[in-house]
Amino acid sequence: TLCALMSLATGTVWGTAGTLGVVLIGAGGAMGLPLPLVAGAIIGGATFGDKMSPISDTTNLTAMSAGTNLYRHIHAMALTMGLIPRTTAGAFYAATPGVAAIEYAPLAFFNYLDAFVSVAMAAAGVDLLRRGGKSFQTAEGA
Repeated sequence: TLCALMSLATGTVWGTAGTLGVVLIGAGGAMGLPLPLVAGAIIGGATFGDKMSPISDTTNLTAMSAGTNLYRHIHAMALTMGLIPRTTAGAFYAATPGVAAIEYAPLAFFNYLDAFVSVAMAAAGVDLLRRGGKSFQTAEGA
């Protein structure tokens, strides 16, 4: 949560991981927490905050490239970004030698759930850029 808030405020994954992330890794190690889980939470939170930040370069570039309003783009992403922190934590656990598969199984479930939800929404014709039956306007029409 701390990394997500900092990254949302600053618009940078690398700045968050390089500052607050270093502090949290040290604190997690001192408390005896599994470091892969701490690292996954740091990167997941920082990534989530960066993608939702209106001052992030990648968020602005994506909205401009897609020809849509920045805040409409963020709204559309908000509907699909909820599983990023758990997905990243699961990936860190899976890549860590010596960690039993059963330890990261609950997190791996969310990895697969994210893909299935995305495919199911696409197959059902869910249009994330519609609200109230009216399409969002493009950047030219906004």
